[in-house]
Amino acid sequence: MPVPLETHLHETQSMHGHGLYQIENAEKKLHEEMKKALNARQFTIYEMLFIHNLPESEVATEMGYRTTEKGRKAGYKQIKNLKTQFKQKAEHILKTKDIFL
Repeated sequence: MPVPLETHLHETQSMHGHGLYQIENAEKKLHEEMKKALNARQFTIYEMLFIHNLPESEVATEMGYRTTEKGRKAGYKQIKNLKTQFKQKAEHILKTKDIFL
């Protein structure tokens, strides 16, 4: 049964820094595993999107993607397909490897 955090301050305050460190460590491990799972071009795009947090339009421009459809941003379909692929690979890594150790 969920309880208010206010009634468990001693537990939540003792976890303050520890949880953040674990998440940052797991994030680094996931990025390392993704680097192994992707080719160099794919990892460059992954890095721009998920490590440097660049907008999709900027990544598409940087990678030289274009579109033939009116009203569409350059590279929208390529970026969409790559993001789907990145998600699948990340899910596989999370299922098969314990990155939180």
